[in-house]
Formats: sequence, C-alpha cells, structure tokens
Amino acid sequence: MILYSMNRKLLTIIISFITFLLIIIVLLLTYKTRLNKYVVNKTKWNNIITNKKESNALVLNNISFNDYNLIIDNENGIIYHSLVDTKNKYNPKLDYNATNITESINKKLKFAINENITSNNNSYQILIYDNNNYRIYNLVITDLPILNVITKDSRNNNIVDIELFDNNINSTQKIIKSFGKLKYLKDEYELTLIKESLGHNIRDNNISLFGYEKENHYILKRSDSDIENKKLVSLFINNKYIGKFTLELPKERK
Repeated sequence: MILYSMNRKLLTIIISFITFLLIIIVLLLTYKTRLNKYVVNKTKWNNIITNKKESNALVLNNISFNDYNLIIDNENGIIYHSLVDTKNKYNPKLDYNATNITESINKKLKFAINENITSNNNSYQILIYDNNNYRIYNLVITDLPILNVITKDSRNNNIVDIELFDNNINSTQKIIKSFGKLKYLKDEYELTLIKESLGHNIRDNNISLFGYEKENHYILKRSDSDIENKKLVSLFINNKYIGKFTLELPKERK
C-alpha cells in the first residue's frame, strides 16, 4: 500500500512536470516579438546596408501586426497598415516571413525598421537583409479600414476574393471575407457579395458592413477628402492602392 501511494505521487509529479514543459513549449512557439525590438537608429541602419547590394530578389512574403496580415505590394516595395487605436498601436506584436527567391534553400531574412516608427508619422522604412543583400520597403499607415479585392487568381464568371479589415476598435469582427463580383462604373465600383453553396450554386451573401443592414450589394464612390458621416475605406485591387472611397448602399436600397 505504501509503495502504491509512493508510485502515485511520483506519477503525479511526472505528469505535472510534463504539463509544465508543454505549456512552456507552447508559449515559446506562439510568442511574438514586439516591433520596437527591430527599431534601429540611422547609424545602425547605414551600418547594416554598407557593403551590401540592394536587390529585389529579397521578398517580404508575409508580415502581420497583432496577428492581422498587412497588405504587401512587392512590385513597388510598399506595405500598408490600417492602424487600430489601441495602447500599443505603434508597438504591435510582429511576425514576418522574408526570403531570397534566388536561393534554393529559403532562409528567413533579418528585419529592421527606422526609428521614426515611435512617432506619429504616416510613413516609415522597413529593411530586410542577409549577409550580402538588402531591400527597403515603405510602410504606409492609414487610419481608414482597408478593402482588398483579389482578381488575378479569380474563378470562373469573374468571381473575385474580397477581404475587409475594419480597424474600428469597437468592431466585433475585424476581418470579413467573401467571394464577390466587382464592376467598374464611372468614378465608382459596384460590389456584389456572393457565396457558393454545397451544390456549387452561386447565391447572395448578405453581410453587414460598417453598421449597414445585411446586404450583398454595395457601391464604392471615389472620395478625395474626408466626409462626415460617410463610411470611408482605402480600396486595393490585387494589393495595389486605388484610392479613398465611400462605401454606400445603392440608391434604391438606402
């Protein structure tokens, strides 16, 4: 009986220790470093790029702030971030993946950002680099929600992928995704949200955007200035910035 009791205590200790190790491993695997760790001053920035060659073969495949993916325009070297007004809005948790596409073994590149990130500017520079090469991206920050439409990998019948990032701090759903159709009219776009049934039939996908009643048909009108009581978004098509638009319902449904 005494031996049985000792064995049970030992087993309990072993299980507790293994559980503790597993918790530590999970925390280490999910831990993300905050952005300020990568901030460098001008002197260090210049030291990094000295004797290195600027190369577009270095590509930023993915970058996220607080688990939200940013839009990357690799062709023009621009990253777009919709700012969420939180305590650490200029020091989010950062995760990224950057590689040299000319190498057969993709090694994760190093990362740095200029020291102005701690200020209230709207544009910063991000540096990715290895031992021989570097590339500079411009990080553009907007206080508007971002609507990104992907068409180049679209399905049949001109169906596109639509993703809206709502940066309103009170928003219960930050990311809204849907299939859809996008039709260009004069100075505006007609956006129709759709979904595919289990039988592969196309149906309306009624979604509430920015407080509107659930709807599958919206109009995007170009706007050159901020307008009170209008629902403004930054519109992107295939990760390319198109401009500032107001999101509205069709006239017959207002």
